[in-house]
Amino acid sequence: MISTPNDTPPRELEPPPSGKASRKTSCLECHRLKLKCDKKFPCSSCTRRGCASICPTGTLRSTGRGKRSVMNNVPELTTVISGMGERIRQLEQAVASTPGGSSSQHPILSAMPPRFPMESHNADALGSFSVNEDGNAVYFGPTAGTEALFSIEGARVAEPDVAIHPLSDIRESFPFAADSSSNWDSDHALGNLFAHLPLEARAWSLCETYYRNGCWTGMPINQSETAELLDLVYIRGGEHQARATAQQMAVLYLIFALGSLVDLDLPPYNSEANLFFDLACAAMSIKSLFENPTVVTVQALTLVASYYAHGGERFSMDAAWSTISLASSISQSLGLHRESFGSKLPTKVASRCRALFWETYSIETIYGLSVGRPTGTFLSDISCPYPPDDPDDTEPFVKIFLGYRQARWRYTKDVTAPIMEVFLKTTKPSYETVLDMDQRIRKFMLSSPFESFPPLENEPPFAFIQRHLIPLFAKIMLLYIHNNSFVEAMRGGNPFSGPYSASFLACYRSASEIIKADIRNFTTHPLLFTRWWAIWKSLFSSAVCASLFLFNHIEQVSRSSWGVWRLDIQVQNSHPTRSSNYSRQ
Repeated sequence: MISTPNDTPPRELEPPPSGKASRKTSCLECHRLKLKCDKKFPCSSCTRRGCASICPTGTLRSTGRGKRSVMNNVPELTTVISGMGERIRQLEQAVASTPGGSSSQHPILSAMPPRFPMESHNADALGSFSVNEDGNAVYFGPTAGTEALFSIEGARVAEPDVAIHPLSDIRESFPFAADSSSNWDSDHALGNLFAHLPLEARAWSLCETYYRNGCWTGMPINQSETAELLDLVYIRGGEHQARATAQQMAVLYLIFALGSLVDLDLPPYNSEANLFFDLACAAMSIKSLFENPTVVTVQALTLVASYYAHGGERFSMDAAWSTISLASSISQSLGLHRESFGSKLPTKVASRCRALFWETYSIETIYGLSVGRPTGTFLSDISCPYPPDDPDDTEPFVKIFLGYRQARWRYTKDVTAPIMEVFLKTTKPSYETVLDMDQRIRKFMLSSPFESFPPLENEPPFAFIQRHLIPLFAKIMLLYIHNNSFVEAMRGGNPFSGPYSASFLACYRSASEIIKADIRNFTTHPLLFTRWWAIWKSLFSSAVCASLFLFNHIEQVSRSSWGVWRLDIQVQNSHPTRSSNYSRQ
């Protein structure tokens, strides 16, 4: 790099003689760059440019036009290195002078070193792919937990559906069907749907069961609207009376299907539920979903997603997320997320539409976080207000506590939606953001009304769920946001004193609280909760987290912690009535 002659005596380090006068007076570097030299060694020009050490006989190697010389920053770097070396020597002396048994800290060691941002693993923020036995790749985002794990088992061979010959061709074409080239008679198909309706008493019973046991994660259709739909379908009038449309029939059949799933007098995941679900798919295929979609279309798709996510033979969180995303896209195209949508509608209709939007959006955020995929609706685009609570006389099936639905929508707006927008980006959020989200969740729960709802004597499922479901979801959300930091803490030597210690403890505490809550659910209403896949999934995730904590830090764990963990394992092993996805693991 420096063209200085080797082993040259000091007296010979003079400018070499030359035939030109400039060579006798200017240093070689000034001569190379055609700079004015002050004929001192080192000259002011070389000193100013940071290369005094090569003056007068050395030259710098050119790094290309327009670039700085390679040694231009040497003084600054030398200063930094010298400062670091001095700091190291001071620290070594401080450690050496501190007695081994002293509990006091040397003053120099108390000075905080420069804080550098924690390493961001952007690759981890992108999620992962799972390839099943058929060779199909399924994407799971960074918040997907057990869904990604259970996908390893591969594709499940579905059992044959119940044959419905008059409607089988229509059903199999769902959801892309019924264009101008359809080869079936729509009126005849609709007539077949009416022919397969259950008895009126059974229909009312299924709807009541749905609202008592199965609507608490999402209620896209109000009780009063369902009662109106039942009256419309089972009306005894003549042919001149208005008949329900195909999509209204789909909504009704989907309520029947979900009611059958949570009918505690029937076996879990019974064939009647599958029959009603097939009829609903057939009804939705009579007319294209994308041809003039309406509010009823959004209701039907949201109910389909709820059926996929509940459990049983049709369980698929991937299908649930795809369907609810379609419902959300249609609701946006209709403008349900805007305040102006209901401004010119009757009060009752506007309230129903606004409730539908918040129910659809709430379900979309929950399912999106489950599989690690983002929503297409951003909070900044939403101006839809919360509708008021329904009057008591419009709730023919079950009593909903005042403030429950608005508090659940507020949970979506204040907790799950912001978490989705932060955690499902292509860049991993900072640890400070994780802690901010933790505080957001805890602050919401302190102000929420759920556990203040009055407990009832021999508390039925609908009252128990309204008091305890969203608090359980909040604990699951804490587990979601801290799980990556929990793993990072496990990689260190002592997770209790590392930078992720807060997440390490928060994750374990959340897992313990989830286990206790799920055990309480199974103890209080076992017939309902043992057939609900979301409960088993949260219990499994919490058991994995608790196991990692307990077995890696046995000496720091209390007996009560071991007792909770053992009880979790006993519960999982003692209930054969589980989703088929879980029981195969």
